[in-house]
Amino acid sequence: MSNQVDPKTYCTVFVTSIDVSVSEEQLVQFFSSCGTIAACKLCGDTNHAKRFAFLEFTTPIEAQKALGLSGSTLGFYSLQVQPSTNAIKNPSYINPNFQNQSNEEQSGTLPQTIYIKNIDSRVTEFQLQGFFEKTCGNTNKIVFCGDPRQPTRFGFIEFSNIEAANNALMLNGTIIGEKKLTIVKSTQPIKDRSQLNSKKDRRTFNNQ
Repeated sequence: MSNQVDPKTYCTVFVTSIDVSVSEEQLVQFFSSCGTIAACKLCGDTNHAKRFAFLEFTTPIEAQKALGLSGSTLGFYSLQVQPSTNAIKNPSYINPNFQNQSNEEQSGTLPQTIYIKNIDSRVTEFQLQGFFEKTCGNTNKIVFCGDPRQPTRFGFIEFSNIEAANNALMLNGTIIGEKKLTIVKSTQPIKDRSQLNSKKDRRTFNNQ
C-alpha cells in the first residue's frame, strides 16, 4: 500500500529546457491550450539559461495532450515534455478556481470514481463496464480514452456508491483480455466526457 502511486501523477507532466526569461505565468498560459492547469512548480537556478517545471492538469487526458507540445519553442529554446514520475509537492502556483473545492477534491481523489489504465484495446467500453458491474456494483458513467490503434487505452468509471468503487480498487492488477489493469482513485469527475449507461448495448465478458 505504501508504494501506491498518487493519482495526480497521471495528470502531471515534466517540462525541461525552459528559457530562464519565461515566467511561471507565461508557462501556465502556454500550456493552458491543452486544458485546465491545477498547479505548477517552476524550478531551477535563475542564473542558468534553462529551467524545468512540473505542470499538473485536471485530467490525465489533458496531460497527454501536453505531451504533444514537446519540441515547441517558448523563448529561445525548444521545450521537452514528458510524463512525470511524481505528483507536485509544494506547488508555487495553484489555480485559484481550485481554492474552494470540496473536502473530497482537496484530498486529491473522488470516492466514487476510479481511473483505469493499461486496458487491452480489444476490450470494449461496454465489456469493461459489464465486468465491473458484475463484480463490484452499479455504475453511473464510464468513458474510454486513448488511441484504439495502440495496444492499451485508459478510462474512468463512476460508481453509484463508495462501496462499489472500493471494491473496484481491490481489483488492481486483474488481467482482462491480455493486459493487467492499473486501478486508482480518480482526481476528477467524468463530467461531460462521459457516456451514460446503455443497458441495451452493453455486453459482458461472458458473451465475448
